[in-house]
Amino acid sequence: MSLTTVFSELWRLIKDNWLKIFIGGVIFSILTVLIQIFLTQYADRLFAEPVEEEIPGQREYLTEIYSQEPAGFEFIAQKEDGDLFANSFLFDEYYTSEIVVDQLEEETGVEISDVLEAEENLGMIKTSQYRGSLAGIRNTSSNVITFRVHVGETAQENLRVARWIEEEVRNNSLPFSETLNTVLLTPSQTGELLQGEDFLKVSSPEALGDQSVSPANGQVNRILYAGVGFILGLILTLALLILYRLLAKKIDYAFEYSWDFDDHHFVLNRSDEAFQKLLNQMTHSSYADHQIILAEDGSDAYGLALDRLDEVESPPEEVVILVKNKETSKKWFNRTFELVDNYKSHKKVIHIID
Repeated sequence: MSLTTVFSELWRLIKDNWLKIFIGGVIFSILTVLIQIFLTQYADRLFAEPVEEEIPGQREYLTEIYSQEPAGFEFIAQKEDGDLFANSFLFDEYYTSEIVVDQLEEETGVEISDVLEAEENLGMIKTSQYRGSLAGIRNTSSNVITFRVHVGETAQENLRVARWIEEEVRNNSLPFSETLNTVLLTPSQTGELLQGEDFLKVSSPEALGDQSVSPANGQVNRILYAGVGFILGLILTLALLILYRLLAKKIDYAFEYSWDFDDHHFVLNRSDEAFQKLLNQMTHSSYADHQIILAEDGSDAYGLALDRLDEVESPPEEVVILVKNKETSKKWFNRTFELVDNYKSHKKVIHIID
């Protein structure tokens, strides 16, 4: 079997069924968008606790919190080997853990769990690019760690929380800080200590606005899903068409049957003006005196007379198997091909298409 012939026939399949393939792509595109809408808008209502009613109030609550003046302090931490401690994320991850938050609230009298919960419900989770309202930010040039507190309803509440955390850091009360030597550079104070790109990583009214879902973004996502669905639909429809042809009883395309590598295979178009001339050339060769031509219906429309190889009295040197589009059955072709193999004759397969 020739790969060139297979790809050529696949292309013919696409041209013959382009409208079906296109419609399949459109249908799959629509289904993809509908599924995406269902998952984003309705799945949470079915399988999770509803939070949509709480989000507006929580957004207003965080807007009020973020409008307050933050507090913070600066320090450096040195390891036993003399290197500076560079993982500032550990500090704010530790101080936002549930056990530590409970202790902090009890000893400072400042409720911060509502702020952390509201941030989580609004999707404002900690990442390498966004550290939230309790954040340890390291200056990459100096390795100075700025711990910023922005969880209180007033600036004084932020300062109380900052002083409590500062005391913990100075006393090395953290599980991972026992071997660290911490040096306080700037004691706890109200006011913004972060500037430039570092400020973009922490809580602020602007950062809260960035977390809102833009309708334009939703439209872009739907267009993206529609495009992906359309492409997948084209591929799936083509695959189904190929599967249908492989399971069909009648031969339509050359990839539906196989032939040996050293056999000659030709595809002729019946509508070609030179069709009869080409057919005559291909059915006559140096083996013409010892050649037979087989077709399933035994029609003599092309000068044929046989449909069964066992009608031949002596083994032929060449057998031409004629495959007529949508007329020749795969069962007949496979049986005939096996019989020709038994005769060890030279084989030539001519596939006539409309």
